[in-house]
Amino acid sequence: MRLSKRLLISIVFVVSLIVITALSGIALRPQSQAELQSKAINLISQRHGIPVKNLDVIYSPTGSFPLTGKTVYSFDLVDDRSGDYYTITVDSSGNEVDENAVLTQELSAHTAQYGKMQAELADLLRDAPSDKTIQVIIELHPLPDTPEKPEEVDTTKNSDEWASLSEPQKEEATQRDEEYLARVDSYLALQAERATAPVIARFNGLGINVQTSRLFPILYGELLPATIREIENWAEVKHISVNSKVESELNVSRETIGANRVEASGFDGSGVRIAVVEPGGRAINNQGVVNPFLQGIVQDQTLVASAANWHTSAVAGIIRNTSTLPINPGGGPARGIAPGATLWVGGDQSGQTSGLQNRSEAAANWRAKAINLSWGELNPAAFLTSNDRFYDRMVWDR
Repeated sequence: MRLSKRLLISIVFVVSLIVITALSGIALRPQSQAELQSKAINLISQRHGIPVKNLDVIYSPTGSFPLTGKTVYSFDLVDDRSGDYYTITVDSSGNEVDENAVLTQELSAHTAQYGKMQAELADLLRDAPSDKTIQVIIELHPLPDTPEKPEEVDTTKNSDEWASLSEPQKEEATQRDEEYLARVDSYLALQAERATAPVIARFNGLGINVQTSRLFPILYGELLPATIREIENWAEVKHISVNSKVESELNVSRETIGANRVEASGFDGSGVRIAVVEPGGRAINNQGVVNPFLQGIVQDQTLVASAANWHTSAVAGIIRNTSTLPINPGGGPARGIAPGATLWVGGDQSGQTSGLQNRSEAAANWRAKAINLSWGELNPAAFLTSNDRFYDRMVWDR
């Protein structure tokens, strides 16, 4: 059968379209987690000349960016020979992407759609009655650092160096470190007061009382929708979010910090001050210790619940449980990650962000070297909030 030239061209076009569509479907098919992990490992292996068999994935979070419609997959890997860590981020096809660039695009889209408002707050304001107040957190722009900023004092030692020091030398190093942290806190408090004072005065002029953080340029208030919209235009305001209740995230703590590796290393935290700041905030009740393996902890009494909280107790146990009992027959000891540490426990009984930030400051004033926060806000866009920046500022130069 002989085909006309026009019909032949049509057939070729249709066949080509089918082939192109099929090939596009193959190229765009989302990769499975296992396939993405394999590609990530191979990319790091080729880049750094490390055998694939020596690379272990220790953490693999997924980042979703709803405003730009992108999803990325990050992989934290460790070379089991050298102990060096590597991070790589890929898209759903396994191609490496610049995570910062993806984040910047999402932030730009957020600013274009919501301005200085948290998305949750903007949605809440859309239908909020004009006479109903909303509890908000107002983050101000930090002031530039001044010459008053303390010069860093490096007293940090690795485990071998620390072990070689005499007890007087350890005490001297610890004292220098604590004196430096005290100077840092004084400086942060001064800068925070300078940033917040004129804004507090503006609120007072409107007949509105707001609370403030001692160390950071953040205000807490219960404001009417019209007032929230008004202060968004103030130059000093960087971001406004809902003073929301947080959720416990103990289920990701071990994977996040590589607890199995810490426990296997033999460090017990002796001589280190650690704080736990959690919703509920109480690990011991008013009659004493809930369980014998948490004896000796420092229980804060401000803002905490009246009864011991299971989550707070569980976090305290993971850090400082002094038990030597096996987890199960044939298993290892159920000891905490740092059973020798001095542990302070506190938090906010209602799980309010403002209360948790307040007790975090109290933990810092207690001179905690590390503060455990196994909770988080609902943040589907996965970009930084005022709460993240609060804690970023808290660990500044510590």
